[in-house]
Amino acid sequence: MTESPAPTNDGWRWAALAFAVLAVPLSFDMAEDAGEGVPLRHLIFECFSVFVAASGLGFAMWKLAAGRARARTAAAHAEARASSSSAETATAHAAAAVASAEAAAAREAAFSAQAEAEAARRAAVALGSELDAERLRADTEAFRANTRPATTAISAAIGAQLLAWGLTPAELEVARLLLLGLSHKEIASARETSERTARDQAQAVYKKAAVAGRAELAAFFLEDLLPVVGGPA
Repeated sequence: MTESPAPTNDGWRWAALAFAVLAVPLSFDMAEDAGEGVPLRHLIFECFSVFVAASGLGFAMWKLAAGRARARTAAAHAEARASSSSAETATAHAAAAVASAEAAAAREAAFSAQAEAEAARRAAVALGSELDAERLRADTEAFRANTRPATTAISAAIGAQLLAWGLTPAELEVARLLLLGLSHKEIASARETSERTARDQAQAVYKKAAVAGRAELAAFFLEDLLPVVGGPA
């Protein structure tokens, strides 16, 4: 039986991007819901979603680091063969390059995993704390500017699913704003409607998507990406 090919570096970059796009609004929503006094079970689910997104991002970054290490190893072997005056010298150079590349990959992977774990921990601790919304918006805008080409395909796939649910044009716009992490008040301001209207339209989106709330709506797309990360190594 032929095995499915392992995801390429481009695949892992897409996975990392998707997890990052989901982790940011989920973290913001988790803090917002904590301030609104939503049930503890809902907060636990949101916290778990942030943890899964952060863990997936760390795993994808580790895979990218391993791929770069393999590329550096191959380059080191080629350089050793070209520059060595004897087979013994070439072997020594290659071994040194491999050891250096593996050490660098290990340090990078460890740093990435530690950074993502710390991000998940801080997101959980931040329940009930006031977020710096202005700085978050600036960080989000910078992230979008840097990743705009890669996010086009992901945005198209999400848009197709939203259309498949039969959302009206207004509900479609509200759904996109919900996935971006905007609160009902911010959605109402952006669309020049009342907060009640924004809340009712959000509930209509959840009903058509058969989800309980914003966290499950985001988790719907996150779950579709999990097979990419959990595929054959």
